[in-house]
Amino acid sequence: DIHVLEAHVRSGLRRAREYSSTTPVTTGDLTYDPVTGAALRGSRRFSLSLIERAITALGIRHAGQVLSVDELWRAAWPKRADDTPLHPREIHSVEVAMSRLAAKLNGPDERPVVVSVADARRRRLGYVFQTPAP
Repeated sequence: DIHVLEAHVRSGLRRAREYSSTTPVTTGDLTYDPVTGAALRGSRRFSLSLIERAITALGIRHAGQVLSVDELWRAAWPKRADDTPLHPREIHSVEVAMSRLAAKLNGPDERPVVVSVADARRRRLGYVFQTPAP
């Protein structure tokens, strides 16, 4: 359907504009600079992998919102454009990337930035980037 195609094109263009910014993004005491690919939390500086960069940019832009594994996958591995369900290996890849990112950004004496969110049955709903205290 032409209307569905138009909606997909508009959505893709909107995402491209959103993620092509060179302006650093900040939430609380966490700052991500897309030019250098570095994250700063307080006085600590972190080098991020390409996957961690994409996830961090998305997480900061949507701080406080639960991001599904699917949303995180599509941000970090954007070449996959179809809407088929993720394969268990793909889900595992997101979980590993989030675990590594959380290990970097969540300091031992600080409020965690990256938090896993689950429902009452302990099924993972996704991850949230909490706004850390400035």
